[in-house]
Amino acid sequence: MTDKRTQLINAATDLFAREGFWNTSTARIAKHAGVATGTLFNYFASKEALIDAVYVEIKTRVADATLPGLPDLNDTVACFNHFWRTYIRWGVDNPIEHDLLQQMKLANMASQDVETQLHQQFAVMGQLLEHFSRLDNTVAVPLPYMVELIFAQLEVAIDSAIGANLTGAALQQHIDTGFAIALRSLTIN
Repeated sequence: MTDKRTQLINAATDLFAREGFWNTSTARIAKHAGVATGTLFNYFASKEALIDAVYVEIKTRVADATLPGLPDLNDTVACFNHFWRTYIRWGVDNPIEHDLLQQMKLANMASQDVETQLHQQFAVMGQLLEHFSRLDNTVAVPLPYMVELIFAQLEVAIDSAIGANLTGAALQQHIDTGFAIALRSLTIN
């Protein structure tokens, strides 16, 4: 990524998180990035294209934080545990990006093309969840419902950790407890 493009994405991320998507003008983003307004349009055809770029950048950072070191997919619970831990740590370490990602998801901000592109990037997570849903002791719910349950629990865990300013051993205990609760909520004893 070029320096100016990076500056624009970082400025947009910061302003979108603080002021909202539609309250933030392209001129304000350019000024915050330290470039001329016209420069923004050299890199992004529209504000919507910039929003897509911000979304892709944040999701790529999530992938970079969560996918390396993923255990063999055949060990589904270990994979789920790895994703749980790394996603929460990413969210706690990047609260502005985490918040913005949630806003973007709720507001359905990303274009369909970007969603398709990212679906391919996270294909391994889809495979993991499919494997998990097929375990003998997993609750029988449609996969999209299971995904929503998992992400709702992840968001609560991240928001709680950030709100309580958890670090070190306290954060680790919070992550462990959250994982046990999430696993229990998705399985039948």
